[in-house]
Order: sequence, then structure tokens, then C-alpha cells
Amino acid sequence: MTESDAPCPACHWTPKQQSRCNYTSNVHLFSGTSNRGHWALGTKYILKDRGADPNYEVINTHFLQANTTIPVPTVAQDWTENSRHFTMVERSARKELAHCTAEYLGQLRSLQSETMGSVDGLPLYCGFLFPGKGNEASQVPHGPLTTAEQLWAELEKSLDVHGLDVPQAVKVRLRDRMPDPAPWTFTHGDLAICNIMVDPMTYEMTGIIDWERSGYFPVWWEFAFAVLGLSQEDKEWKDLLRGNLANHEEALNWWLDFKACTDFRGDSVN
Repeated sequence: MTESDAPCPACHWTPKQQSRCNYTSNVHLFSGTSNRGHWALGTKYILKDRGADPNYEVINTHFLQANTTIPVPTVAQDWTENSRHFTMVERSARKELAHCTAEYLGQLRSLQSETMGSVDGLPLYCGFLFPGKGNEASQVPHGPLTTAEQLWAELEKSLDVHGLDVPQAVKVRLRDRMPDPAPWTFTHGDLAICNIMVDPMTYEMTGIIDWERSGYFPVWWEFAFAVLGLSQEDKEWKDLLRGNLANHEEALNWWLDFKACTDFRGDSVN
């Protein structure tokens, strides 16, 4: 098989098959990250295809619909097949982007818990707050937790996951500086620009998607994680986003120091 005869990895059609018909698809892949992809099914639905790891999107969506006015998509279908998890959601009603972003994020800040965990009391999965070995980190459960000491015990494991031998003095300073995680606050956890659905003609918000890893996190986590951009466009969006969040600059600086230590090599950390 020549390269020109190779099928498309998304739709599996070959150029020869495409040349034999006049079909133009109204189903298209518009976003892909890691092992997941988002498909637009016409103008009414989005199909999310990802690995069959623990997925809290349906329960989180129902929770948000009951407790906020955030335009989250209605789940039309949700199933697991051949070690893949599929979620089909409806596109949400339109809202004005700039005004609603600040309002909706404020609603999340009011959703708080006495424990760090999912809305139904199960563990959370977050390979960014708790770094590990490659993609394995996103499969490791954490919590439920109730105290700062329990949070630090989980975070400290990330400092040694690669056998990096972070000096004990550094660990002590990190623990002493760690910002108070309370109150545990409902957090989306991945407000990348690709998860903010916007009408390309009007630039109005149509919804916020990807709630499968959301839950009650440290109050400062949404702000701290928003410093990382997947691209220049995403970085610019998150710089704007942080201006709409409660300021946790001290926590952000602490997390950047902690993150640097998870990549520690040699004796450069002191």
C-alpha cells in the first residue's frame, strides 16, 4: 500500500474511495488530545470518543444542571464499547462569551465540599496536580481527602515517583509553604480553549465541555492550572481566564515550584 492509498486514521476512507463518490461528510473530527477525539455530528450533537478509564462526565453534568446556570451540554447517549467510552451530547444554548465566562466561573466557586473528591464521594484523577510517569498519572485515584496533611501526603508521592531523590529540606520547605486547600471547591480542571464552545459566526459561548475529571479540588487549583497553555492561542485564552478568577498568585507560584521539583535532576534544587 502506497502512502496515497493509506486510509484516513479518523474516517478510514482511502483517497480511492473518496474519488468514487460525491459524498461530503457532515460528521467531522474537530479536536483530538492524547487518546480522545471530539466529533461534530451535524450541528446538533458532539460525540466524544476516549479510553474507558473512570469517567464522571454524566454525573458531573447532572450536578451542574441542578446547581448552576452554566451551559453544560445535555447527554444524549453514554456507553462503553471495545475498551472505549463514548458520550454523545447536545450543543448548548448560546450565551455572550466575555460576560458569561466570569459569571459562570463565579458559580463554580460557590460549590464547595468538606472533602476533596468527586461529587459522589469517589476519588479524583488528575495527572497535573499529582504528576507521575507519563499517562499513568491520570489513571491513579486520589482521595477522598479532608485535610491539608492528607493532600501533602499525596503530593509528596509525586516527588519520588521517578526516584529523583528530592532533598528532604526541599520537601519540608514545600510543605511549609503549601497554600491552604480549603475550602475544597468544585473545579472544571481543564478550561483549555478547546473546551469552551464558541459559535464561529457570532463568537458567542455555546457551552463548556469535558467535565469528566471535574470535582472538588483545592480552592486555588483552577487558577494555578490555568497558567499552562496547550498552544499560543490557549495560553492567551488562559491569561485572560485568570483575570476572571479569584486571584491565587501565591498558590500559583508555590505550584510552579512544586512542579519544578517533580522534574528534579541532580542537585539543582536547594
